[in-house]
Order: sequence, then C-alpha cells, then structure tokens
Amino acid sequence: MPTWIKFLFYLTVRIVITIALLALIAFLLWWLLYSLFY
Repeated sequence: MPTWIKFLFYLTVRIVITIALLALIAFLLWWLLYSLFY
C-alpha cells in the first residue's frame, strides 16, 4: 500500500474521531443545560 493512501486513511480517521468527540461534547453540554433549566 502506498504511503499517501496510508496518510489519507490516517487523516480521515483523525477527522472522524475529532468530529465524533465534538458531537459528543456538544450533546453532553446540551443535555446538561436542558436538565438544569427544565
């Protein structure tokens, strides 16, 4: 497997993990605010 394919795969995995973590943090913050105010 060429190096650029490995690099592209690694980059894609990193982006997906970052987006998933941000979505999880946003959901937890929203849930916390929702449970506090209602």
